Amino acid sequence: MSEHIRVKTKHVEGLVAESEQSSPAKGPGSCMRWPTVKDRDAGGRFILEAATFASSALFAGAALYISLVEHPARKTLAASSLDVPKSKGKAIKKSAIKSAVLQWRESYQRAAPLQVFYALVAGVGGMCNTFVLKEAAAWAWGGGLVAMNVPFTLLCLMPINKELGKRAEMVELEQETRGTSDREEETKVDEDEIEEADPVSRRVTFCLGSWSCSGLPSTKHLLRLWGQLHAVRAALGLSGFLVLTAHVLSVAHSRRASKVMIYG
Repeated sequence: MSEHIRVKTKHVEGLVAESEQSSPAKGPGSCMRWPTVKDRDAGGRFILEAATFASSALFAGAALYISLVEHPARKTLAASSLDVPKSKGKAIKKSAIKSAVLQWRESYQRAAPLQVFYALVAGVGGMCNTFVLKEAAAWAWGGGLVAMNVPFTLLCLMPINKELGKRAEMVELEQETRGTSDREEETKVDEDEIEEADPVSRRVTFCLGSWSCSGLPSTKHLLRLWGQLHAVRAALGLSGFLVLTAHVLSVAHSRRASKVMIYG
């Protein structure tokens, strides 16, 4: 019995010695090996695909939240908290719009850099997966749909963003110059004066044409139009995310099916 155990021990020691000689890793008793070029390529491919998929998901989620939750709530943001008599419904409405445009500016300044980053990562990652790593074309389609938000924003939303930013600055200046009284009738700058105060932006240009008027569009109209155009951004982001999700699920399903066929 002891002889049998001794033979088994020598056999195991021989296997360990062979593994140490064949492995480039240093150190006594180490059976680890350095990752090969194929392993490193697979790791880099996985990181790029994960970054592309995660960026598209984050962009789509943020855009949907803004379009479905945050922006619709802006118009009623201040109306429920103002201590103004009910007979002054017009004053409440104007104050709510002013508060909404201020909230829009704060949200836009924080969300814009993140959304640009997510869109660019998704677009560049999708193109690299398809044209550099020779993966499926679904990566380019999905990432491209998300990245299309960048030119769409520059062409369609940027004029409105600049105009709403100017309105927010004027409302903030009005609040700073206002006296100690918070009553609406003592406001020094009225909403109508805000709309006529800037003589530069008499024309708001969009990608599908131009819209002109004798005066500036109202802040309420600009917020409504911004919400409609932002819904297009949400649709593009969601479409790209769904394309990538369908591709990832199909690849996972095919791999699982191949394993079932191999191992029975």
